[in-house]
Amino acid sequence: MKKILFILAVAASVLTGCNPTHEDISNGGNITLDQLKESVSITFQMDEKTGKKGNIIYCTTSAPVNAKWEIAGKEFIGNYATRKMAPCKDTVKLTALCADGTILTYQEPFQMEVVTTPMIRTYLYGDPKNTDQKPFHLVWTGWGSAGQNETIVRFSDNEGFIYGYNGEEKLRIKTIPAAVYADKKTIIFEISDATPDCQVRLMTGWWNSFVDSQPVTNGRYEVPIKPEMVEKCTQQDLAFFIVGGSCTINKIYYED
Repeated sequence: MKKILFILAVAASVLTGCNPTHEDISNGGNITLDQLKESVSITFQMDEKTGKKGNIIYCTTSAPVNAKWEIAGKEFIGNYATRKMAPCKDTVKLTALCADGTILTYQEPFQMEVVTTPMIRTYLYGDPKNTDQKPFHLVWTGWGSAGQNETIVRFSDNEGFIYGYNGEEKLRIKTIPAAVYADKKTIIFEISDATPDCQVRLMTGWWNSFVDSQPVTNGRYEVPIKPEMVEKCTQQDLAFFIVGGSCTINKIYYED
């Protein structure tokens, strides 16, 4: 099933004809994994003073295949991909679709050592300049209970808020701009006070498609915008649910 979905996704993006990184593999493009490895180039923006690897990574493949990159959990379709991140250790994964339907996978670890290009942070909530946007605590109280609205945050100009038990509005979080989805940003939640059983679930709109569900710990909870989220979330917003335990949301933002 995954193979079929991937083929359809690649085919759809090729049909748009607007991405020059795709290659026509209709008359060839059947290669081996070793040939794929030889075609891969992974480089970094380098720090001129120290010679250390900077925080922009460049990934290319010259193989005549349709390619999907996954760089530290974020996906890019095309024979070329780049990403700017904070210094970290992670992995690049290349999935290649050959003309005969064969799927090849190649992975390579990487380490970004220094900041050569500063990250630009855009706040969706918790901007230090806005003193009204304070950390808020979410507690799972069970479906249908009196405190259910304490568990939900929706990014919506119309319904982007949670209520207290007495019905008093506590906060409002605006709709995430469509450009954030179109550019496939990574939404970052800064979390603290997470209990061992803390579990979150992301959905499009109310009771719609799940886009992520996993345990959450203190620190950065990163949600890469996936291709299937772009249309759904721009039409139906994004909802953040606590479905186990509790945690505090301090800031929500994306970085460029």
